[in-house]
Amino acid sequence: MSRTLIISDVHANAPALEAVLAAEPDRDSVVFLGDAVDNGPHPNAVCNRLRDLDVAASVVGNHDRTVLDASESGDSDDPFARWQAWTRDRLSDENRAFLESLDRTATVAPASRSLRLHHGDFPPPENHEGEWPTRVTPDDDAPMFEVVAARYDEDVILHGHSHYPFETTVAGTTFVNPGSVGLQREDWPANHARYATLEDGAFDLRAVPYDTSAVTTDSRRLNSPFVEIWNRPVPSAESD
Repeated sequence: MSRTLIISDVHANAPALEAVLAAEPDRDSVVFLGDAVDNGPHPNAVCNRLRDLDVAASVVGNHDRTVLDASESGDSDDPFARWQAWTRDRLSDENRAFLESLDRTATVAPASRSLRLHHGDFPPPENHEGEWPTRVTPDDDAPMFEVVAARYDEDVILHGHSHYPFETTVAGTTFVNPGSVGLQREDWPANHARYATLEDGAFDLRAVPYDTSAVTTDSRRLNSPFVEIWNRPVPSAESD
């Protein structure tokens, strides 16, 4: 019996990533679903850790691509664009190469079960007309899931991007989103790092609390436009 740790959307939040890894010391493998950087203040620490973990498979996220493509720091009046440029400029050569090496999709087969990995920003089908969800949630219509499922041979698709943890099966394909390690949805406890495990064929959506003070302090010190994300009041209990 093996345990696979599934993580996504770390967003340069090193304390959250370390909390997840500490909570799952018996993991046999790790898969990463993208968005290692942006928003948070620790891009190199997170990328270094992911590289050191010898992750079984990883894919690139939309924020990873945005950071890699960021323009010069002084070229924009947009504080978010400046932050992305700051992140790109601070990345070591090794970590920039690491992000550049990641594909948009990959497969991995822990315990002989083949899994399809994608960040979750699924493109619409060719010649698609009308709305297409940019972030997959369990509230999306079944036809959307069917379109994505038909693209792949695997009967399990792991994805992140929406930061919304869920597991659902449509047309024989199981979609699993572990939620975000480092950046929670608005009105959710900011001090919980979310992830999933796969063990004995079953997925388990999990969360572990962590101390956000270092993320807030470092974000403020670096004049990050995202500092208030980790400075939100923490609810006494989860209600999601």
